[in-house]
Amino acid sequence: MNTFSSLKEVLFALSREEKLLAEMFKRRKTAKYKYEYALELADDNDGRLQYLIERSVIRQNESTLEIDDLYVIFLNRF
Repeated sequence: MNTFSSLKEVLFALSREEKLLAEMFKRRKTAKYKYEYALELADDNDGRLQYLIERSVIRQNESTLEIDDLYVIFLNRF
């Protein structure tokens, strides 16, 4: 598992994937998010999704994704 090296890196990653994370967060209680839909929101850049997966912002389970519980708790507080 990779980690973020600085707060700036965390904020950059969350900001860059704002559309994706906002959509996934909105649907967090209804269903897991399909990988291909997430890919579209990441401008069809698989590397950007892998970056979030490697840093445990999102989790992949076969062809679906979900925001990691730690980030869900963090976002719920806001």
